[in-house]
Amino acid sequence: MKTNLSKLTKILLSSLILTMFTVQSYSQVTNTYNCYLKNITYVDCKHLDFEIWLEFTGTNTQLFQFFQAGINFNYAGMANGGTMTEAFQAGSADASLPAVQRAPNSNLNATSKQIRILAAIATPSSTAVPIPAPPGFRLGRFRITNTADFTVGSTPNFTWRYVTGSGSTTQTNIALYLGGATTGTSVTDSTHHFVESNPPFILTCGATCAVVATIDQITAPVCLGGTKDSVRVTLTGSGTTPIGTYSLDGSLAVPYLTNPFTITGLTAGNHTVTVITATPCTSNVAQFTINPGTDPNDNNVCTIDGCDPITGPFHTNIPFDDGNACTTDGCNSVTGVFNTPVNTDDGNACTTDACNTSTGTITHTPVNADDGNACTTDACNTLTGVSHTPVATDDGDACTTDACNTSSGVITHTAVVTDDGNACTTDGCNSITGVFHNPVNTNDDNACTTDACNSTTGVVTHTAVITDDGNACTTDGCNSITGVFHTATATDDGNACTTDACNTLTGIVTHTAVNTEDGNACTTDACNTLTGAITHTAVTTDDGNACTTDGCNSITGVFHNPVNTNDGNACTTDACNTSTGVVTHTPVNTDDG
Repeated sequence: MKTNLSKLTKILLSSLILTMFTVQSYSQVTNTYNCYLKNITYVDCKHLDFEIWLEFTGTNTQLFQFFQAGINFNYAGMANGGTMTEAFQAGSADASLPAVQRAPNSNLNATSKQIRILAAIATPSSTAVPIPAPPGFRLGRFRITNTADFTVGSTPNFTWRYVTGSGSTTQTNIALYLGGATTGTSVTDSTHHFVESNPPFILTCGATCAVVATIDQITAPVCLGGTKDSVRVTLTGSGTTPIGTYSLDGSLAVPYLTNPFTITGLTAGNHTVTVITATPCTSNVAQFTINPGTDPNDNNVCTIDGCDPITGPFHTNIPFDDGNACTTDGCNSVTGVFNTPVNTDDGNACTTDACNTSTGTITHTPVNADDGNACTTDACNTLTGVSHTPVATDDGDACTTDACNTSSGVITHTAVVTDDGNACTTDGCNSITGVFHNPVNTNDDNACTTDACNSTTGVVTHTAVITDDGNACTTDGCNSITGVFHTATATDDGNACTTDACNTLTGIVTHTAVNTEDGNACTTDACNTLTGAITHTAVTTDDGNACTTDGCNSITGVFHNPVNTNDGNACTTDACNTSTGVVTHTPVNTDDG
């Protein structure tokens, strides 16, 4: 442990010194922390525990980077001939600290007799945690162990050391990340390091243990969920001391400093207490029960329930008067407040029912049935209410417009206007069916005229229709009964081998021979004028000459190629018999006479 702590100390001190030279000096930073060595407890005759706490006391942001401590104490005065060691108590550091800072290195140097503690650097700054406000967080609990009983009456006399460390001593230092900085700053200030008391060792070692813990006062909360609950524990019997520790329900030990002592902040239910005195002696397991307190809820929605921690539950009636004289007010313990309107209905549809909200007086005022229209008969039925029946204006004549003057009530029947402004209609009115507009008759019964009437003058006209269809291949005309006709010109020449047509612009009829050509020079192409059947007859290639080779090429036509009679001998006369096709080679006559 000594070698490892020494190496780690050198590394961390090097980093800290570099930090101190690369950031602002401490004199430029507002000091906002306190560091405490406290909860000094003699666990028994050979073990003493103490804790180190760090708290934030200012307003600027502080993230915890690094901690080391050199702590001097009264080694010689307490050893009583024994040899003392020191060790960190595993699991005692605050859970919010990074893992590397929850297991600080610590030892008691055999040479300097100094306690040396070193918490690792939280780096980078994003891994560091802010220092909480008081009471802050615990950096750890540390235990001094002696091979002999501590000297009776001696005190530890803990003090912080600020002198630069040597091989066997350590200087107290604290470094923080300030105001969002990513580089740490040393903020060590001796005026903000404290030791809370240095209690003397007063245990009686080797005593007979017969400690009895008695629960002699139980204060339960008056109100359900209240916190004014406590128990008093009194210790009697051999081995009893005025200081020591107790464990509630098997939890971590808590110091007590008087006998008897009081435990507060308990929850409702069954609990146990075990005491370890400074002797040390362990007491019996004392059992007790904390009642939950009284529930103030009376299950009545018409009350506001509460509980005074001294006098107990109370129930205040809720107000239900709505200040309206026209309602019946009250409260139902299940459904709550009600404000029921009083009944003002007199069962008469011809009155307006009302209630004065201040006096509660109910009135029934007759309704006004007059709608201000002289053309209605106004009335009121007590069951159905006001009615406005229109007066009868209909004179039964469809040729009048019936009306009533809403001011005077005078009924009029004005003759309707029948003229539609169209000279081509006969206008009139039938007293039953009403106005009519009958069109005048323009039909001259001639399908070859267009009949019309001028709506302004009433003149009827019969205009001859146009028969020309603009097609020179038709004969146009009109039949007075059937109307316009367009008869097609005859184009058929009775030849199935022509395509017959007529030019619609000129009227010229054409008969175009059909195409019989098959593109083969070896056929004779023809068309049957009756059936229109096209034929392609193979041509005859034989020229009746046995000395030719006959054939036909579909592109060039018939050919007659002479047979080859040349024997390659200039001394013969070559020939072919056109009837037989026999080729002869007669020697030439060489006699020149």
